[in-house]
Amino acid sequence: MDFAKAINWNETKAMDLNELNSKRAQFLVELYKQTMGSTEESVNEQDVGAALGFEFRETDRVVEYLIGEYLVERPTLTEIAITHAGVKRAEEILQNPTHDREEGMGISDFQQKPIIFISHQTDHKDLAVALKIQLEHAFEKKIEVFVSSDVYDIPGGAEWQEKIRTTLPEANVHIVLCTLGTLARPWINFEAGSAWTNRIPIISASFLGLDKGQLPKPYDSFQNFNIDETFPDKLLTSLEKHLNGKFQAQRRQQQFYAALKAGIDKISSTTPESSVIKQDANLDLEDGAVRILDIINNHGGENVDVNILYREAQISKLEVDDYLDTLRSKGLIKRGTTLFSPTQGSLTPYALLPAGRRYLIQAKKND
Repeated sequence: MDFAKAINWNETKAMDLNELNSKRAQFLVELYKQTMGSTEESVNEQDVGAALGFEFRETDRVVEYLIGEYLVERPTLTEIAITHAGVKRAEEILQNPTHDREEGMGISDFQQKPIIFISHQTDHKDLAVALKIQLEHAFEKKIEVFVSSDVYDIPGGAEWQEKIRTTLPEANVHIVLCTLGTLARPWINFEAGSAWTNRIPIISASFLGLDKGQLPKPYDSFQNFNIDETFPDKLLTSLEKHLNGKFQAQRRQQQFYAALKAGIDKISSTTPESSVIKQDANLDLEDGAVRILDIINNHGGENVDVNILYREAQISKLEVDDYLDTLRSKGLIKRGTTLFSPTQGSLTPYALLPAGRRYLIQAKKND
């Protein structure tokens, strides 16, 4: 293929892609109209295509793409239905009539929006969704905010792990809602680790008694904020910078913070975590238990074999085991899976949980 032909081929492919993007948007809007925006209604996919003048294979190709984007689902072999996310997307397309559909309008445009990914534990979804709504309003819906507990982001029936897997690497910024309990959740750390591996900026937002200065490694090296009255402005300023100044947010500080505080108050009233955080400073631990926390911390805080504790605690193995059970029951440490080493025998690792780190920090302040 010579240079001139290569240019013509690339131009043709670009034209084909623009046309395909336009047809995807047209099909989604037509499906929205035929189902009257109801996720409960299903129609024959070829009937939708025929209404637009699409050929059989063309319709099939468009439908498979829309299913892959979780905008359409197939309840039967021949019928399709629009999802909650599809309804939302179709309405966004219909509300943007000034955009030229023939130049790749609609779906491809929305995919180009910056993505803010919010990690949170399941019972903090009220705060996560409140943050999503406030960020989308602040940026006038020019960004996408992904929250795994929001049905519009992961519609019913979608493979949520797959949706997270495909969305997370595409994010421009990753926000982690942090409490002492959150940092002990493997999935939260997995998502943050994925963001770090993909060089996505990470912002932690601490609440429920956890101060940003108490975050363990590696969270303490990220950009950290406490969720207080100053949080909305700090977060929006940070996001504007991470988005290279291309998007300016509207400041509605009082409204923004009030929505977040309502979410936090609801969490505080329904989860025992808030009371645990308030009480952990007053835990009545014996000196031997505190010594074990110190030993684990001095050895890096994780993967500390029980044999190290036996050697360094200067108490009997029976006492060490008893203190380990106490610390685990109070949520200060966790035990890993026992492994077998040909040279060292059985290895049972222990690690500090965030509550354990906080206890040591507070104990040192009291000293």
